[in-house]
Amino acid sequence: MLVIWVQMAYLSAIHQYSYELLGFFAGSIVSLAGSAVLMKLGLDGLLSVMYGTACGFLVMLCMFMTELIAFFPMDRFDIFCFLPALDHYRILILIGFLMATGLYGHNFVFWFSGFADHVFETGVFCTKYDVPTFFATLTIIPLLVRFVVSLETSFSLKNKTYFDTILAGGRFDDIMVAKNDLVNTLYRELARTMESQLVFTMLAVIFVGNILAFNGLDEAMLGIFRILCFGYCIYGMVKSMTVILLYFDDRRGACIAAGLFTGTTVILSVITLFLPVSFWGIGFLAGNAVTFIWLIIRVRYMMEHLEYKVFCQQPLFVNGTVGLFERLKHRIDAKEEAYRYRRKGHEKR
Repeated sequence: MLVIWVQMAYLSAIHQYSYELLGFFAGSIVSLAGSAVLMKLGLDGLLSVMYGTACGFLVMLCMFMTELIAFFPMDRFDIFCFLPALDHYRILILIGFLMATGLYGHNFVFWFSGFADHVFETGVFCTKYDVPTFFATLTIIPLLVRFVVSLETSFSLKNKTYFDTILAGGRFDDIMVAKNDLVNTLYRELARTMESQLVFTMLAVIFVGNILAFNGLDEAMLGIFRILCFGYCIYGMVKSMTVILLYFDDRRGACIAAGLFTGTTVILSVITLFLPVSFWGIGFLAGNAVTFIWLIIRVRYMMEHLEYKVFCQQPLFVNGTVGLFERLKHRIDAKEEAYRYRRKGHEKR
């Protein structure tokens, strides 16, 4: 799944959306068919589904990799070429870690509580919370699709135009026109994305909840599902606006947002453990709401002070020091070179 997430980013960059859809369709078919076949062969139901799903992901991975290899030119393959960049962008590791922790932190709170069940020896599951969570996560698919197809595409074009105007030596009036176009596009697309997702979330709360009631979810689980639908709706906006901050190289702001998101969702979820079941999910919703408000303030601040960020906050000199990860890369390259030299010597013999 981690590899597929990275592949999807590259496929989106080259606008291969139809191929992504085809990959998801093929992976779903293989997952369902594989699980059914394994259960027919007498394998345990849970293991059958896990193995079938893994096969579906493998099919997606191979399809996406085939398309990427066909599009991007092949050169000498260096799996560790990313290491030197980590010295310059270490904070991105922390941002990614905090965002992932915040996304799943509320689940861990319930897994480590007395409400958790053991599906098997090492398989922890909180039925009353995890089932509503699963269905609630599906409701933000429209937002994620719109972010990639509409918001990020439109915004990135205006962002490129703005910086091209600066780099091409444009007049101050031209730069301000490009900036206003950029800001208006950003605000407009964020508003449209929020509106469309809010409509879909309302439909899910009203109609999908009733459908789930006929499929085994009790009243408490339906209440958690409805709360989490709004929580994931706001989470989608939190994720989108964090990416927007990174477009402007506001790594500090993105890190604060990620830390605030993780801290509030985990702490508030712990508090809900001591409240009735009807309050479960409010921790995730409230944590996202707090982070969303902070991000609105931060993005607005960035837009108002964009000229200062671009012209006055850039470093005057490049730091030429060799960091930890770059030294590690040099050692790996030296070992590879020594291995190739020894191999060439054996081939001559």
